[in-house]
Amino acid sequence: LYEQDIDRARVRLEAALAGFRARGDRTGAGLALASLASIAFYQADFSGALALTGQALTYPVPSAVRVKLLVERARVLLFQGQVEAVRSDLNAAWTTVRAAKDDEALLTLLAGYIPGFIGLPGGLDQLEKLCHEVESRVHLRHDHFRLTLERERALLYLYRGQFDDALAALDRAHASAEAFGSLPPWDYGIISLAEITIRAARGEPLDLADEVETILAVDNIQPAALMGIYYALWHACWLQQRLVLGRPLYGRLQSLREVTGATRGNINLPIYIVSAEGQLALAEEHLSAALQALEEASRLETEAAHFNLFGSARTLLAYTYLQLGRKAEALAAISTALAECREQGAPGRILMEGRFAAAVLELAVAQGLRTEEASDMLRRLRADAPRQLSVPGTGEHLTPREIEVLGLLLAGATNQQIADELVITIHTAKRHVSNILAKLNVA
Repeated sequence: LYEQDIDRARVRLEAALAGFRARGDRTGAGLALASLASIAFYQADFSGALALTGQALTYPVPSAVRVKLLVERARVLLFQGQVEAVRSDLNAAWTTVRAAKDDEALLTLLAGYIPGFIGLPGGLDQLEKLCHEVESRVHLRHDHFRLTLERERALLYLYRGQFDDALAALDRAHASAEAFGSLPPWDYGIISLAEITIRAARGEPLDLADEVETILAVDNIQPAALMGIYYALWHACWLQQRLVLGRPLYGRLQSLREVTGATRGNINLPIYIVSAEGQLALAEEHLSAALQALEEASRLETEAAHFNLFGSARTLLAYTYLQLGRKAEALAAISTALAECREQGAPGRILMEGRFAAAVLELAVAQGLRTEEASDMLRRLRADAPRQLSVPGTGEHLTPREIEVLGLLLAGATNQQIADELVITIHTAKRHVSNILAKLNVA
């Protein structure tokens, strides 16, 4: 909605609230308060959103509305670092869904399950249960519901370390989105970041310039609310060795240190700020500075009640120890990282560190430390490592999938035939063709 539309909506809702209260219509008043709370939330008026949500929850609103209120409040509380309150609201939302046996309430919970909730203790297991519940209970007639389910599945697979399954879910999400003509903005953001995270970890060439330019241009959202996006894109630029492109993102993260004191705001912000410092120091081969930053980031990871959503600082610490010739400490650090991620059910966090993770996992195997587990992680990384084809004179590379698509193009296949042959959507086939033509500089 445009700002002026929201303002008009607020005025009308406040008038409706007064009318409902005058007539003693508690359900109507609750619905008006719920809508006003949503407006406050999306305008980043978090104190107003919390107050209105608290009022609305005292009224007899429908189950789906109650779930929406609880989830939106949980998002604000998560941003404030109130983890126990977040868990309480999410549990209350689950209780509401079970009591109502209401498909709309269940779908509302699914739609509101943001990535931040995944990092809470048991968050991944809860998401897996939620996806299963939706699949078994709800006939997903509407493309938006299917899109939401595939989006959440992709996140589940991402953190479980099942990158191929995650990409397949993202592809299905794109297919569902074709009904809209494009992905809705919120879904686009999550899906785009998930795909970028996977492909950067695999070492696939990425064109990140548009994404970086777009997020840097956003000026109507509080910067602290965007810090996860800043960090994810910075991390991808760093893995891609594109520091010039990533520098403005790094700068945004550092500016948030002053705004928040690095101890307030989003629950992961301190980890992201210090991790980025360590990553930059690694890229510039300042190993002592990298060690200092990554030791601090690892400590913050261990102490946090919420896991790092975009990687593993302790894995990078292990790599830094290895570069310094301190093998025993490198082994201890990667052993701890493996144990932490196993407990969280999130080995994907280690895989997100790509070639840096591979180096310390190889050390673990060579030294007989957690051999089976480390070997499995390495197999995933090596299976995921693409063979690339250089395009002479351009500096571009074709990914393995693009090589397959190019072969079919040269054989005269249409976009639909490519999609059928590779078992992908027409949307994805068109995207691959467009990328190939751009890399080959073909008009």
